[in-house]
Amino acid sequence: MDNQNQAQNDSHRQIITKNSQNLKNQLIDALNIANLPEDKKGKILSKAEDVVFKKILLKVMSTLSEGDKNQFNQLLEESTLSKEGITTFLKEKVPDFEKLVKKEIDDFKAEF
Repeated sequence: MDNQNQAQNDSHRQIITKNSQNLKNQLIDALNIANLPEDKKGKILSKAEDVVFKKILLKVMSTLSEGDKNQFNQLLEESTLSKEGITTFLKEKVPDFEKLVKKEIDDFKAEF
């Protein structure tokens, strides 16, 4: 994956996991890594967030209609759109979006 795609993926992850600090705190607790040095904790969190992000993205994409998928992809490509705007779109188009995010985090914690 080239740097541009990686940067876009990172941006999308942050948008979908809008409550990033809350997600990090939940993962720190679930993985019991609070006492690790910050650099090690950061590496573990980054990998964990990637896994959770991918699971959320798969669920989101499976629930959207073709038209909504196209609209979602367009929103992600617009650099001027705020994270809140995309989150609002997802909340409108994906039934129980917040529950979906929480479920994926909980499932990840259970798997780990």
